[in-house]
Amino acid sequence: HISYILAAVISLTAAFSCSKSEMEPSVSETDVFTASGIVHVDDANSANPPTIRGIRVVMSSYDIHDILKLRPIEKDTTYTDKLGRYESSLELRRNRYYDILAEDIDGKENGGEFESYLMDKIYPGKHSRLENILLYMKRK
Repeated sequence: HISYILAAVISLTAAFSCSKSEMEPSVSETDVFTASGIVHVDDANSANPPTIRGIRVVMSSYDIHDILKLRPIEKDTTYTDKLGRYESSLELRRNRYYDILAEDIDGKENGGEFESYLMDKIYPGKHSRLENILLYMKRK
């Protein structure tokens, strides 16, 4: 009976000896994280707030240990189209987090001056994510 108990202990030890990274789903060299959405004016009076064209959207990735965001590993810059849509893609890595910055860079040309908006420390669980953005008009 001791040999059965010893065999069971060895089996359980082997089953639980895998590291966490071995048990997580694998991420290949070609996996990509894509964020997309629509940038709207934050208009509480409208059921369908207007979209904003020409907004610069920058997605950056950082090492999970770089909590001060001193060195982005990778960046992708895009601009919203005439319907306010954007799409940005970077490599998907288990040891990274991401942020998305939306900025009005053309002043009043796109219907007004808007505050920048930062979605900080995104930890994607999927390969794509819908991130609609509301921008506020700058106060005068």
